[in-house]
Amino acid sequence: MKTIINHFIKRNKRRMLYIALAIIMGCPILKNGDFSFSPFTQNNTETSETVKAYVNRCVDGDTIEVKILTPKAWLEETEKIRLIGVNTPETKHPKKKVQYFGKEASAYTKKAMEHQNVFLQFDQNKRDRYGRLLAYVFREEDSFFLNYRLVYDGFGFAYTKYPFKYKEKFKAAERSARQRNVGLWKNNTHKGE
Repeated sequence: MKTIINHFIKRNKRRMLYIALAIIMGCPILKNGDFSFSPFTQNNTETSETVKAYVNRCVDGDTIEVKILTPKAWLEETEKIRLIGVNTPETKHPKKKVQYFGKEASAYTKKAMEHQNVFLQFDQNKRDRYGRLLAYVFREEDSFFLNYRLVYDGFGFAYTKYPFKYKEKFKAAERSARQRNVGLWKNNTHKGE
């Protein structure tokens, strides 16, 4: 019996680590082999600050373009969304080269969100200095929280220059990604921005 238990632990060490981290961070676990972050999405379809949209395209890792499905007077029919709390390496910056892991971050966002219905939630500021809408983006079908997952899965940094409501959780997600050596942090090859 001891041998079976040891064999199980050896084969499932990484899965057990993810489960332990999810429990520590207060996240419900494993939905079709994926993490579901419902603590972030409590009543997300019922708040007046939630807008339903359809993702037309991914501009890069931290910027998407959406069609607004639940119109509000202050929104355009099509909006560029800058994700709150995350900064991914550049791929489209007019003055910068494509940065390390930028293509991977863009591909992650595209795979997770392109041609999906989503809910947008907002924080203190509605727009950035470029006129892009600032939002948290949740995939409608399973509440996949794109902003958070980019950081947790190592495709972006927690962008903490400005205050936002999930700041501490995003900082913890970046620490977790660094400790797990995933994405940008794989083999500790990336030292930071």
